[in-house]
Amino acid sequence: MSSSGAPRDAATVDEILRSMGVTDYEPGVLHQLLTFMHAHCAEVFSEGADYAAHAGRTAVECEDVRLACRLKSAEAQVTSAPFLEWLARERNGQPLPAAPTSTSGIQLPPQKFCLLAANYDL
Repeated sequence: MSSSGAPRDAATVDEILRSMGVTDYEPGVLHQLLTFMHAHCAEVFSEGADYAAHAGRTAVECEDVRLACRLKSAEAQVTSAPFLEWLARERNGQPLPAAPTSTSGIQLPPQKFCLLAANYDL
């Protein structure tokens, strides 16, 4: 416990928030951030244990945890907008396959009334 009576992790998160200029927040925010922090740490340590097991070791080493941290941070990287636009153009440039007409179930209207037809501009 810290001098204020709060657990050490809570005091640390509070200090981080204050260093970022956040001075007023609801008590639930601190609890939610602590929950996220503990879940994130547990997941990183679990992945580190998986990497150690994959290497044939029973003990987790620092390198296993470092690898898990690096992969976790690489996972969180945001994809650039130009790349997403290019990907969308590539994917949307491919025509949808024609809907089968000989299957049972709900039938689509004639092709000229379907949204699966080629686009046109007015």
